[in-house]
Amino acid sequence: MACIARDPPDARSPAHRSVGDDSAVHVVTEHRWQDVLGADQVERGDVVEVRVDGCQLAIVRTRGDAYFAIDALCTHGRANLAEGFVDGDEIECPKHNGRFNVATGEAVAHPAKVSVRTHPCQVRDGRVEVQL
Repeated sequence: MACIARDPPDARSPAHRSVGDDSAVHVVTEHRWQDVLGADQVERGDVVEVRVDGCQLAIVRTRGDAYFAIDALCTHGRANLAEGFVDGDEIECPKHNGRFNVATGEAVAHPAKVSVRTHPCQVRDGRVEVQL
């Protein structure tokens, strides 16, 4: 599974894909929670890179103690967002300073224009889990 190659959240539902010209096939995908790291391994206002099932993810912990999971590569310059700067509910790309909302994946500052994919994220028993 290559998470960074999937469509951004504003694209077609991942449960559908085109086959041929005009037909569509409903694809049932099993989304499972993956334990990725201890919640205390990400400091407030910081980001940590993890790899799980072939996916390169950035796990963000806001100063408000909320956790988010996004694809780690910037959609503009392909830089690693886990090396970026967390400011409130946004992460700034270290390469060209584009910004993304960590909750929605929306590109909120130029030069970034295309959203990054987000993944459901939760903390259970002191561990961060991401749904893939």
